Amino acid sequence: MTGTEILGQARKTLVEGTAFYWTDAELLIHLNLGIKDLWRAISDNFQDYFFAVSEAVTFVANASTLTGVPTNVAKVLSIEPVDQESYPSLKFFPRAYNSPDAQTARAQAASDPSQLGPVYYSLTGAGAPVGAPTVYAAPKTSATISLRVAYTPTTPTIVAADNNPVPGESDDALIAWTIAHALAREREDRKPDPDWLAKYSTEKTNILTFLSPRQNDEPDVVEGVHEPWING
Repeated sequence: MTGTEILGQARKTLVEGTAFYWTDAELLIHLNLGIKDLWRAISDNFQDYFFAVSEAVTFVANASTLTGVPTNVAKVLSIEPVDQESYPSLKFFPRAYNSPDAQTARAQAASDPSQLGPVYYSLTGAGAPVGAPTVYAAPKTSATISLRVAYTPTTPTIVAADNNPVPGESDDALIAWTIAHALAREREDRKPDPDWLAKYSTEKTNILTFLSPRQNDEPDVVEGVHEPWING
């Protein structure tokens, strides 16, 4: 559904087909907050429903941070050279900034990226939607290289004409969320309606169950630590 259609369904329950007590702008705020709540939960399902790739990031020669990190990065999933054939040993691994690996890497002189081995990166800053996170990387490289960054982007704030961006047939959940928060204006405690919040919670659980796993081609299994070295 579009935002307009979701708000229209919510208005039917609120018995207000024409905006009077609840404006469309107010209901749209509630709807967007519901979308963001579902986005957080679905992102934690690790099924890559929200996934983006940027090849505009660079590791500038002698720099200690990456340049061109997208402003909508919520979580970094991987970093790799765009031209992997030219940099076969250049692998990026996350590390805490003050970890021994990162400290040792920062102490090294800038190296030829075609000969450079592991690079350790550390994320800091609020990140999206405030702005791009700062990504520290070490050891330094003696030449600028282009990087491919896979990441989870934030979900944009929709306008009424936009489609619901949340997968899993989530329209009913967002209708319930919108009604629950709209009815807070009629409650003495100004809290969302508990019955409609309960309906939202049930729908949310059902959505998360449906969305994982994303494929049914192979079963989800956990690979043992030593499994690759065990002969059948």
